[in-house]
Amino acid sequence: MKKLFTLGALALILSSCLEPVTITTVNPNEGKMAINIATNLETRVTDTAYEQGDRIGLFVVNEGENLSTWESHVTNMCFTLEGEKWTPDQPIYWKDKHTRAHFYAYYPYASVNNVNYHNFAVQQNQRDMNGYKASEFLWGKSEYQSPTDNAIGITTNHKMSLVRLALKAGKGFTFEQLRDAIQEVEINNVCCECTINLENGEIQDRSNSTTIYPCLNSSETNNGEQSVVYYALTVPQTVSNGSRIITIRIADDEYVVNLNRDYTFKAGKRHKLTINVDKINNGVNVGVGGWEEDDDEFWGDAE
Repeated sequence: MKKLFTLGALALILSSCLEPVTITTVNPNEGKMAINIATNLETRVTDTAYEQGDRIGLFVVNEGENLSTWESHVTNMCFTLEGEKWTPDQPIYWKDKHTRAHFYAYYPYASVNNVNYHNFAVQQNQRDMNGYKASEFLWGKSEYQSPTDNAIGITTNHKMSLVRLALKAGKGFTFEQLRDAIQEVEINNVCCECTINLENGEIQDRSNSTTIYPCLNSSETNNGEQSVVYYALTVPQTVSNGSRIITIRIADDEYVVNLNRDYTFKAGKRHKLTINVDKINNGVNVGVGGWEEDDDEFWGDAE
């Protein structure tokens, strides 16, 4: 059966279709508590705290979820230190008032493609503080946190290794003569690239061996003896017995230090090497005082 509409009826239908519709916008975060964070760091390469403008990345995983499969409540939110407060790029909230969550933070902030294999590299050129500081990586977590208006505290730990080289003036040298004669110092046969698991902080070195040029830290005095001191950050790794580990260029000559055993640079540790430099009739002799590893964790607790 055909249905026929008169012009009047059709106009009535059209007018009813054109009536304004009121749309109500629902804020999914209304009534929820904002997430705030605070960080704790015992020491840093330059200071005892983070610096203004530093940026960290944050993942928040609700209890029962798994960061490694990207089941994150908050995924790699960038926080910037402004004054005494960490400010997110956009506000983030707890899931509700009851669900506990795990927090994972790292520095420096970067684009993350895989939380199990986040790529990081220390700088080969660490001759100045810019390259040195750019080689720092911090990581920390805080688990089973209940929803709160208070800031969640996260202790971030240093995940790279610190190498400290102390060059001591031996026979035929004064401290000043040695300091002025050194042209270059290298740390050899170390890899600069690694992957970091952002869920547990584990590190895997993954590059071919290369050279790091450390930062001159002027001089230090220990037991009345002055040393020319260099610092560098390197990826935790083991360097094989027999490898050249240090090269020193003095007065256009090259002198090397070879390892007499496998040596492991550990995450969060300070490794010290003292090198005695003697001037002899036919040039310069380099003697190694041995490696020393600090008993205490470097820059706080490393996992």
